Amino acid sequence: GQREAVFTLGNGSLGFRGDFEEGYPGATEGVYINGFYETAPIRYGEIAYGYARNGQTMLNLANAKRVRIFLDEEEVCLARGEVKNYKRTLCMHSGTLTREFEWRSPQGRSAHVRFERLVSLTMGDVGYIRCEVEPAEGVKHLRIESAIDARARNQSSDSDPRAGSCVGRNALHTLAQKVEDGRCLLVQATGNSALAYACAVVDQVTADVAVKSAQHSSGDEVCCTYSCEAGRFVLEKWIAYTYGAAGEAAALSRRAQAQAAH
Repeated sequence: GQREAVFTLGNGSLGFRGDFEEGYPGATEGVYINGFYETAPIRYGEIAYGYARNGQTMLNLANAKRVRIFLDEEEVCLARGEVKNYKRTLCMHSGTLTREFEWRSPQGRSAHVRFERLVSLTMGDVGYIRCEVEPAEGVKHLRIESAIDARARNQSSDSDPRAGSCVGRNALHTLAQKVEDGRCLLVQATGNSALAYACAVVDQVTADVAVKSAQHSSGDEVCCTYSCEAGRFVLEKWIAYTYGAAGEAAALSRRAQAQAAH
């Protein structure tokens, strides 16, 4: 958790917590927009004059950093298998976070993986992720999933605001979701503060072999899947967030898609 905080990237408006793109058991994943919040009643054991009745909590938004990697259907996860030559670097000059490692699965399949991430200072609330995978000999098939994962939640606590917020797990509800041709869109809104945000993703894929693409959409995520024979694979992922009043959801969607398409 401490390192996730240290490796956070932000531009004053959009913030990416330093969690892993592929996920990790017990991690606190985070994407935040300055000024995007929800209100909820504050519960006191005993109320008195002058106590605030409602609190405001910055919400953890859907995680568009998600990139899942499969080597012959074995999912890359640093909590399993063997990790070698691990390195994570934050360059203060360029504002880029780089992470690379060699991973060997419990079944003996291995690959070199490199991630690069940034949050733009010039393009608005836009982030960028580059994922490069080089499977070792013996790996026959590669699958990459690029998703907007809507399962992220705030840490919650009904009794102690230092331990978490009193905002419920369902603070956000989905207004729209769409996925097609390497493009994903998710729109969500709050229940009380009447705010909405749109998250759009545009993928660009480069590989040494032919790549097949598919997509799916569910209540929890929108996802583009890329499958190919083993070989060098590069995914570039452009991510854009916009927010405003809940009644402006359609305009927010158009603006996010335009920004992600850069």
